Amino acid sequence: MAVIGVPDPRWGEAVKGIITAPGPVGEKEIVPPWRGPPAGDKGAQSVGFLGSLPPVPSGKVSKKELRDRYWDSEGRGVA
Repeated sequence: MAVIGVPDPRWGEAVKGIITAPGPVGEKEIVPPWRGPPAGDKGAQSVGFLGSLPPVPSGKVSKKELRDRYWDSEGRGVA
């Protein structure tokens, strides 16, 4: 799993979780526990699903590559 910032029309940026799952999983099965009390505003606002997460040479997840998927069409980006 990776967590990144994606464009948001109201706040400028929102938290998005990117998940790889071994089987079919829907957003409804994942997001409600994150939004429940006591920290309903602390979790991801949305969830995306990918077959695999892009790696960097060290084996970590390339968050830049994940963010680029969402920010390229915005005309602005994040480092």
